[in-house]
Amino acid sequence: MKISTHAINPQNPLWYLIMLSVIFWPVWHWYMKRITDESDEPWGILSLLTILVLLFRSKQRLKPSTTAIHLVSGLLIIYCLSFNFIPPLIKGLIAMSCLAISLSSILYARTIHFGVFGLLLLSLPIIASLQFYAGYPIRVLIALFSSSILGAFGFQVMPEGTLLKWMGETIAIDAPCAGIKMMWLGLYINFCMIVLRNLTLIKSWVSTSFCLFSVFICNVFRATLLFFTETNIVTAPDFAHQGIGILMFMLLIVFIAVFHQIDQRRVQCLTG
Repeated sequence: MKISTHAINPQNPLWYLIMLSVIFWPVWHWYMKRITDESDEPWGILSLLTILVLLFRSKQRLKPSTTAIHLVSGLLIIYCLSFNFIPPLIKGLIAMSCLAISLSSILYARTIHFGVFGLLLLSLPIIASLQFYAGYPIRVLIALFSSSILGAFGFQVMPEGTLLKWMGETIAIDAPCAGIKMMWLGLYINFCMIVLRNLTLIKSWVSTSFCLFSVFICNVFRATLLFFTETNIVTAPDFAHQGIGILMFMLLIVFIAVFHQIDQRRVQCLTG
């Protein structure tokens, strides 16, 4: 019985990805433990499944380029040398970077595809970490901008950290109002659009920057609208808090869709 050497050739794209995944087995062990112990949201699975769909639906599977192999080799050296010193999330970031570089080369003949890298980054269990490290400063900024908007309409609102002070009342901008989950979902949609449209690195950067700006604006709008319901200036039903959040998420989707629609029409005008 002959065994095909081509089938197990390391430069065979699928075998290359399988071997790379095996090397990072400690990362997958940590990943499964993290998403099943309820310490973080399991949303990353959606992003990981999206990458798998891209891989198996793609008609083009090139051999990984020399540049990709060199970059991945460098990251693997860093991974091995620092294995006992870096936290699991950083190991996961290195693993996803290696996969992003490899998939970018195999599927798109690029050194790095911004959309692929973004989806793999979102596949990591990062929501709890983002909430812990970025949640508070984001809420402080939201309070500052929201109070400025309210001030423009004649409401003398004073921001104090994550609080809004008005006529003896205190309105707290709580953790969900930081919009970390909204940011995750917005970035997921944005990265999917980047992959579907196969945008260049510069256009991808502009698109992602616009997405993050839109997330922040929508959260400022949410905090501003909630000011009126929480102070009973406007009488609203109990579900108003959640309803305003859903409304702002829908607005975010509109912002992202309109941005890509305008950009696509501009490209068609230039090429048509």
